[in-house]
Amino acid sequence: MDQAPHTTVIACDESGSEGDNLLDALDPVFVLASTNLSLGDAEAFMDRLRRDMPTQAPEFKSKIALRERHRPALLSALETLSDAGNIHLVDKTYFVTAKLVDVLLGGDLVDVGLHGRARADHLANNAAAAIGPQTWVNLLRSFATLLRGHRRTGRERPAPDTFFAALRDARTSCQDGTTGRMLHRMWARRDIVSELAAAPTSAMREIDPMWPSLVAVAQAWTIRLDDVPLEFVADDYGSIGPDSVGELISAAARPFPVHGFWHPGAELRGVNFVDSRSDARVQVADIIAGVGGAISRLAFAGVLDDPLQVHAHPLLDANVMCATGSPIDALSERRESPYLEQYLRRRRR
Repeated sequence: MDQAPHTTVIACDESGSEGDNLLDALDPVFVLASTNLSLGDAEAFMDRLRRDMPTQAPEFKSKIALRERHRPALLSALETLSDAGNIHLVDKTYFVTAKLVDVLLGGDLVDVGLHGRARADHLANNAAAAIGPQTWVNLLRSFATLLRGHRRTGRERPAPDTFFAALRDARTSCQDGTTGRMLHRMWARRDIVSELAAAPTSAMREIDPMWPSLVAVAQAWTIRLDDVPLEFVADDYGSIGPDSVGELISAAARPFPVHGFWHPGAELRGVNFVDSRSDARVQVADIIAGVGGAISRLAFAGVLDDPLQVHAHPLLDANVMCATGSPIDALSERRESPYLEQYLRRRRR
């Protein structure tokens, strides 16, 4: 009788979420980092960091590891994690742009000259010039606030009027034909926004970058570990709780594309929420998440070959949420992804 495959525990932690404040945030990128280290190996890794990076702080966090004087020790530690860590990056502005397209143009068969991801890419790369940078920011900010602002404790759900006014201004200001056609279709379908604004919170989980990121991380580890069943351990995160675990498991199980191949889905068996202070695996994920934020900020500053980026690249998730040609895309494409290359070789045999 065949024995059921062992479940691999993946510990996760995020960086750069900053709550509902997606577009006015200090960090341009949301990072979900994860590791498959055992509890014992994670404790040994954290002990090594504390030994090599002495600090008086009561809790060892990523900001300590990222101090310049600790850089040699951090680079050395990252080398031991190449097969045991994953860094998933989400460009926050692009994320909101893609959700705007999903909500108002998803399933729209009217030809606007672009389809699928190309629509979000076009807006990310052209909308600011076509309608004015501030007008574009106002449109994205009003959309994000409409769908996320009510999550804040003590605040009423915002009315869609501000978003409609921003969309009207964008249409009036537009100087690009393709962008104008997309904005026109959005205006024609604005009733969808009114319906979504009145929907229960559970209907809008995918507006939070954590939700699709957890699905993407399940997919990444399925490829990294060759289809083993997974279980997530994560620090408490406000919008993802025990009531949504079943939906998350179902979302991860859907087939997903990998460079021309379709994978049947990830076998995520559960998600457990823990206090990071009591779990060294989540603490390691915190360190990796901090590294993800640091290499992203360097990329937005035009730097792509910093030693930290080079050492972290084997951990970088090949699936990044960003516009084609953006700094994050350039960082991802700068070097080959070892785990993805191994997966593609297996599929081509």
